[in-house]
Amino acid sequence: STSQPLLRRLRTFSDLSNAYSGVSTRLDLAWGSSAIMNNLRFVADELLLPYGISRVLYLDADTCVRAPLSPLLQRDEHVVVAAERDKYSMLISTWTTRGRNISVHSAERRLIRRRWGFNSSQHQINAGVLRLDLQRWCRNKLFDRITEVANYHARVHRLFRWVGGSNQAFAEVALVPYVHHVRQEWNCRPAMPGSARKRCFIQHD
Repeated sequence: STSQPLLRRLRTFSDLSNAYSGVSTRLDLAWGSSAIMNNLRFVADELLLPYGISRVLYLDADTCVRAPLSPLLQRDEHVVVAAERDKYSMLISTWTTRGRNISVHSAERRLIRRRWGFNSSQHQINAGVLRLDLQRWCRNKLFDRITEVANYHARVHRLFRWVGGSNQAFAEVALVPYVHHVRQEWNCRPAMPGSARKRCFIQHD
């Protein structure tokens, strides 16, 4: 079947991104068909370009759309469009201190910045809301780039102590040269105060 190579790549990525026990205990990110479903956004080019679909908007299942989505879909010049993290969700993100446990040590931050150009003070996104230009995604081989980060973390040097789900950190790092940031109202996380969430275009729980 022509789908078998794609399934193998998805399974390889799932294995890499769950390489450390305790990285994620969520059932939907565990090994199995649901893990593959969670990562389908990263191979949307291979799935949809053959049908003439060149632009998609991915939304996590726990999002609630509260405004027209056309502003996200009209940004033709960008490979990936994603909302910048608000200051509240940064407090619990991959890149900051969670209690006494530092998710990314300073040496690894420097390595990530040097190797992939990621600056945690400027480039944080959440991959639960993404507008993708599939032709540019395919041309730049971005799933391979995401897998490269996961492979480095699993087999070369552990970059993260906690990765915010099994794919979030790898996508954040890999996509940084290709992301256009839009306002945080396009992906509001639960840590935002209620008054701020009322102004959100997409609420993401």
